[in-house]
Amino acid sequence: MAEVKLTIEYLRDRSVEELRSKEGELRKKLFEIREQEICRKGLHVQKPHIIKSAKKDIARILTVIREKVSK
Repeated sequence: MAEVKLTIEYLRDRSVEELRSKEGELRKKLFEIREQEICRKGLHVQKPHIIKSAKKDIARILTVIREKVSK
């Protein structure tokens, strides 16, 4: 399954429930990536860009949720 780029326009078209679901998925993915790095007992992350992009996607989702709730 191909990942959809989480642009602000894409996120604004989604409902709050869908956004919360996507946020949960991203948090789980971020946790799993960090867990894999810990299990390998390495302090060096193989693909740090994945962690960075997941954090930014979560921030975008939270921003859009706050916009929708404040309206």
